[in-house]
Amino acid sequence: MIDFNKISVNQIVFISQVINEYSLMQQEFIEVRYSKTMSNYQTTIELLKGLKLIGIIKDKIVVKPAYRQLLNDIQYSSQTKEVAIRFLIKSIFDSPNQFRIYANQFFSNFSLRDEYYEFKPTLRQKLEYSGIRNFLMDLRLLDYDSTNTKYVIKDHFVVTYPELREGFSISERNFKQIQKLREEIGRAAELKIIEYEKERLSDFPQIVDKIEHIAVKDVSAGYDIKSFESNEERRLVSRLIEVKAVSSWNYHFYWTKKEIETSKLSGKNYYLYLLPVYTRNEFDIENMKIISDPFVNVYNDRNVWTPIIETISYTLRNNT
Repeated sequence: MIDFNKISVNQIVFISQVINEYSLMQQEFIEVRYSKTMSNYQTTIELLKGLKLIGIIKDKIVVKPAYRQLLNDIQYSSQTKEVAIRFLIKSIFDSPNQFRIYANQFFSNFSLRDEYYEFKPTLRQKLEYSGIRNFLMDLRLLDYDSTNTKYVIKDHFVVTYPELREGFSISERNFKQIQKLREEIGRAAELKIIEYEKERLSDFPQIVDKIEHIAVKDVSAGYDIKSFESNEERRLVSRLIEVKAVSSWNYHFYWTKKEIETSKLSGKNYYLYLLPVYTRNEFDIENMKIISDPFVNVYNDRNVWTPIIETISYTLRNNT
């Protein structure tokens, strides 16, 4: 297992910048260039190898397709650390690997209390988990409450956190707390989008007053907000918006049968607003994904979106 005390997001960013500088990819040159500024070259390389982002053939670094995307994003982004954080979280938690297993072992110590996942470590546990703890804090998934000497999982990670813990049982009480927290985050996301829509339509005050928060009136409508836009004939038409509070690294969301049916019937007038979460009341509007006609562009687009069947219902065909 990698010594996480010798790894950081800044190291990943810097080695990616160095790799972008070279075309021959010889380890000797990359190590010399990297080591002039950063330490722990070998550990950094081992992390990239363990995540299957690179390979080593005859002392030459071979970049895998998934890592190529990060290299491109880092080269052209002014927020390189934020880009790397999202990429690393996705790489670690979206597929089985030794780092995810180790992180889940650490997370198994946390329990839900007062709407927060927290862990009060013993001195032995502090030492045992110091590396992975520091790395998760560097990834902005974890906070340290020095007053109460405990670790607390960040709200935005809680959006998908229960799915990331393997071999984890949830009590009825904790399940209800999780659902309540998700509902609170979801409602806060809807209110944020209402603000966004009012700003988008601010040049038309007579229209702004007609924006409706449908979710508080009819939970069976198949969408959350009724807003407006002009069509090809420049006539005012409804924009039906379904808001999903999502993680920033994989935009995972749940889509109900009713919402899918409504999107199919509404076509281009139906929108998914996928809003990344910072905390239960803060959201990343800049990286929000707005998807028109999601029945076509999500439900039927398996090249971009991967469906995961998590629940399924059955009906007896013949009552015999």
